[in-house]
Amino acid sequence: MSLELLNLKGIFFKIATKSLLSVFGFIAIRLLIGLLGSFAFGRWLLLKFPSIFTFGGFRKKVPTEKEVAIATFKMWFVGYGFSDAKLVSLEGAKSDTKIITRVMGPEIGYLTTPIILI
Repeated sequence: MSLELLNLKGIFFKIATKSLLSVFGFIAIRLLIGLLGSFAFGRWLLLKFPSIFTFGGFRKKVPTEKEVAIATFKMWFVGYGFSDAKLVSLEGAKSDTKIITRVMGPEIGYLTTPIILI
């Protein structure tokens, strides 16, 4: 459903993926972590064995230098808005501008974070 049909204004966030299977995986992991996180024993399990419950997505061990060196990230940000600020206050105004920004770089945690902060 498009924003024009809903006649909504504001900020919206969406996660896109290339595979429907990965969407179901994301939902399953989120439900598993949410359920386990609700109980003290479940939180203990999550903290003790993170790689099991995230299917290798998280682990207690820090990455090796080689893993950090070869890791990269790429994100796309898509924004819809108005070319003129006066259009925002008009009744029933629809966005007329679209901007797409691609951000990419080295490993996002250990290398990119300090670059962004400086």
